[in-house]
Amino acid sequence: MEFAIRRLTGQEWAEYRDLRLEGLKSAPDAFGSSYEQEVGTTEAQWREKLSGDRAFFGAHAGDQLIGSVNFLRATGVKVEHRGSLLGMYVRPEGRGTGCAAALVKRLIAHARDVGVLQVHLTVGATNLPALRLYQAAGFEIYGTEPRGLMVEQRPIDEHLMVKYLDRQEDKHE
Repeated sequence: MEFAIRRLTGQEWAEYRDLRLEGLKSAPDAFGSSYEQEVGTTEAQWREKLSGDRAFFGAHAGDQLIGSVNFLRATGVKVEHRGSLLGMYVRPEGRGTGCAAALVKRLIAHARDVGVLQVHLTVGATNLPALRLYQAAGFEIYGTEPRGLMVEQRPIDEHLMVKYLDRQEDKHE
């Protein structure tokens, strides 16, 4: 499968909304938000989200959005060296194609472009495919938050991961 990675715009709100809601519904353990929480979001709110401070990246196979991830830089003079990888989701047909790795690589390039020194993320401790993806991209676990999420009264531990962008020994590019 061929795909192209590019930054999403507010004009693509409906495609992004559909992908986001699909991810929340099909993989509730992977997100801090829920389908029920976001299904009522208005068009204006989706447009604003995509046009705001976060950088949203999408993977397109032809004219179909098959995956997305977003980046949020921390605000405040003492933490602006940090950013977060959030909301990663790839549709089943895009898995195993390198799409997720390409999204992560694009996000990391963006983080470098805006002067961020480290990117953080959380991942469910039992989400082994995602954990392998992030480790292959150079992220390392620095802690685990017990019961980081509660999904349908079921606790999910979350690994806290970081990738340092200013280290010379990084061979994951």
